[in-house]
Amino acid sequence: MDKFLTMKNGTTHSIVFFFYRCFYLIKMNTNKQQWEKYQLKQKALKYYQENKIPEKMETVLNLMFHENPVDVNSYISNYFRAFAQSISIHKLIAYTAWDSKGQPTLGIDVRCIVNNEDKLVNSTIYAGSESQVWDITNTKQLLDEKQEKLKSVKTAVAYINGKFGKTFNGREILNSQSETDACIKSFFDALETTKDEKQEESETESMPAEVEAEHGSLSKRNTRKKSAKGGKSKVDVTLPLNDPPYEWVLGSPAGSALSQAVCATEAKIRDVLLFEHISSLASKNNQALASYRMPLLMVTMLHCGKLSAGKVNAFNEVMLIPSCHFSIKECVSHLLCIQEHMISIFLETNPKLAHCINNVSETGSMSAPFDKAEQVLDLIIKAIEAADFIPGTDFCIAINAASHQLVDFEKSRYEFVNGATSKNFEDTTEFWVDLLKTYPSIVALIDPLRKKEGKLWLHLCELISNHCLIIGDSNDLWPEKSASAWMEMKAPCHEINSSVQNESTFHQDEQVTDQVDTYLTSGHILRMQHQTTVSDFIKSVADANEAGTYAIPSVCQGEGGNTFIADLAVGLQSRFLKTGGLSRGERIQLLNRLIYIEEYLMITGKLEKNTVQWTFPKLEAKQLINQSELLE
Repeated sequence: MDKFLTMKNGTTHSIVFFFYRCFYLIKMNTNKQQWEKYQLKQKALKYYQENKIPEKMETVLNLMFHENPVDVNSYISNYFRAFAQSISIHKLIAYTAWDSKGQPTLGIDVRCIVNNEDKLVNSTIYAGSESQVWDITNTKQLLDEKQEKLKSVKTAVAYINGKFGKTFNGREILNSQSETDACIKSFFDALETTKDEKQEESETESMPAEVEAEHGSLSKRNTRKKSAKGGKSKVDVTLPLNDPPYEWVLGSPAGSALSQAVCATEAKIRDVLLFEHISSLASKNNQALASYRMPLLMVTMLHCGKLSAGKVNAFNEVMLIPSCHFSIKECVSHLLCIQEHMISIFLETNPKLAHCINNVSETGSMSAPFDKAEQVLDLIIKAIEAADFIPGTDFCIAINAASHQLVDFEKSRYEFVNGATSKNFEDTTEFWVDLLKTYPSIVALIDPLRKKEGKLWLHLCELISNHCLIIGDSNDLWPEKSASAWMEMKAPCHEINSSVQNESTFHQDEQVTDQVDTYLTSGHILRMQHQTTVSDFIKSVADANEAGTYAIPSVCQGEGGNTFIADLAVGLQSRFLKTGGLSRGERIQLLNRLIYIEEYLMITGKLEKNTVQWTFPKLEAKQLINQSELLE
């Protein structure tokens, strides 16, 4: 019995000791957890105090109580969004796409870090570059150009996904347009410098052969011919050829597309319409305008240029400019009505050519054959009158001649109409002067002559610039030549001035090549393509406004469904916008965007009505002297 009790007591002691040990361990563990929890609370308190969370929570709860919002969670979310970190670019994704002509172009996705999440903010396919091959019968040259475009686009994709992607990764998107465009300009300037150095090396190697060829060419030019009537000798005119297509550096589409992508992305992040954001970029105080004036449309109604089936070559585009008193919505409606009357009159006059009404040019207008220039203009005027409008008042006519396509180098003449008796070269200006006298509703000519015919161009300006806009197309000159160099001169200013003011006519023996690029313009056609950035466009428009001329934004031949040019024209308050025709989805999409912008401005009370039609800058040769003094 005593032995049993001893065993029992020993077991009891062991059990008590076991439970005591467990209790001790549990207490120690609990104390450790409590200590760790205490330390964690202290860290959390410090973290929240450093970020001022208690004060913010107190503020938002007090505000929410007084305002009593329907959705309390969204209210709190919107309050704290104001304290969020700036949105930054996370990734640029470029890819090869195709424009409305089936030509290669560029698409860009911009992904940003928004509220700690990776989000797709902007995705756009951009307009393809203008074709520099106008002869569609030259299939080899067209194919070569397409292959070169594809190669350039693929290089642009590599640039954006590679170098530009690394450069812009993590960069804040707000207030970054100038910095972005400067980076793009610096990158392509370096490529241009490398290209020019290689070109100079190749020209140096081929110099002897070129000198010999030029010597032979000059010998032919100096050959004298006897006149059949008076027996006087005259120089056999040899016109300078059109400039070869400008060789853009590979990857140049990356410049314009990336600049537009950043601009559109920032507008979305700021939650403003794109044209308002562009307006703030153009202002000195970074504030958008209080009111906006809609641009006057230059809408293509007919295409009957060099590549059309008829004999008329001089009218590559026949456009209508509506009166400033019409809204954009009214303009589109009226122009569609005029187009219907135009087709109806054309079918009544030419029933055998019914199939032509379905021929739509790349600009979105009807392409029809005409044998005389008068037939084209009479058709347009009759259609305007049939729609109960007044030509020259309600709708004016503008003509894009694309004169570089019209020169017959063998005859040294412009072929305005095939088969017609061509005028002598020095009388070329008479074609346009007579046309404007017969049809006073024509108020604008785009490239009526090649810019190489400097003296003729100046003479035409002297004759018609007080009642007709003489506009140059800057497709290949810009942005390589800035707006300040649009009227760049190659001949002495005083010599040009005296030759224009002292002579009323020009002779063939005076058409010398040292007057290349000597011209004045009422305005220029500008496009967003190649390495043209938004900052380039803003500066050029500002320079044109300062010079008293017009910078006219224009669509490209092949569009990618991007309406950026519409917002650009409204944001920069351009007087005109060249939109293309009334057919094809990408053209109508642009017009619909303009209608939307106008409706928005009307609802918000920001629409400024157009009260003045436009002015005609008087272009005189003495302006060249004044400009040269400024440039010096």
